[in-house]
Amino acid sequence: LAACAGPVIAATDYVRAVPESVRAWLPEGRRYLTLGTDGFGRSDTRAALRACFGVDAAAIERAARRQAAVMPPSTE
Repeated sequence: LAACAGPVIAATDYVRAVPESVRAWLPEGRRYLTLGTDGFGRSDTRAALRACFGVDAAAIERAARRQAAVMPPSTE
């Protein structure tokens, strides 16, 4: 991840603690956002649950756009 620029978004359909465990290995100062399903007791299709918890493709795209919008301008 050190060879590229930009935010890192880690999404899981499990608890956020799983992708949070990777944070320690990111380059210093790198923006890192985790999306996860920190909840229990719901029953539905996988697609509906991912949408409910905000870890579906649309949620990941929204997160990426928000993170890109707050990035400082590139100096390249």
